[in-house]
Amino acid sequence: MVDQARGGMEENWIGYIDSLLAYHLGIQAQELSDRVWAEKFKQLMDIRNKEKNSSARD
Repeated sequence: MVDQARGGMEENWIGYIDSLLAYHLGIQAQELSDRVWAEKFKQLMDIRNKEKNSSARD
């Protein structure tokens, strides 16, 4: 069953982003309005990009 599951962003991008929000920020996406959900996703991507850029300089 697991080997047949499609868990990539291409197959279910909303579920994928929900998982990212839960994993990285401890947020239950189902409890957010669409606007707040989008804001939190943009914030997470900004945080991860800043972390990546900071690591590249070290």
